[in-house]
Amino acid sequence: MARVNRFVFNSDFMTVAYAGRQEVTVTIPAKELPANVGSASGDVEVAVDIPPGCYTRARIKFTGGYVPADYACDGNFIIFDKVNNRQIDYTCRVYTKDKKVGVHYFIYDEASISSPQTVLSNAQTFTLILDFLKQPNT
Repeated sequence: MARVNRFVFNSDFMTVAYAGRQEVTVTIPAKELPANVGSASGDVEVAVDIPPGCYTRARIKFTGGYVPADYACDGNFIIFDKVNNRQIDYTCRVYTKDKKVGVHYFIYDEASISSPQTVLSNAQTFTLILDFLKQPNT
């Protein structure tokens, strides 16, 4: 009796299909970070044409701060900035919802606990490169 090969290589099953790419520019607005609190948060949403049945992978292009100019993110990324010699952190999360891509951001002034002064954070503008992928046989 012949031995049955239980592994069948099927390239359709092993890969994902590329369904498109779109670049969007997102701007996190400048926010006043109150003294002794030093944080603010919010959402920025941009309309995007998401192909049906696709999931999204994101890359970020950013000039400034301490971040590489172009890198892949798993949906989360951090931007560092300095304002008046104070370290400002922008923690961001990318999400998709109803033909929109959104960025939820949390801005934190690292010197806020020890400083009784408010600070105005800088607006941050970056480009999100969205790749739309489709699972095989869908």
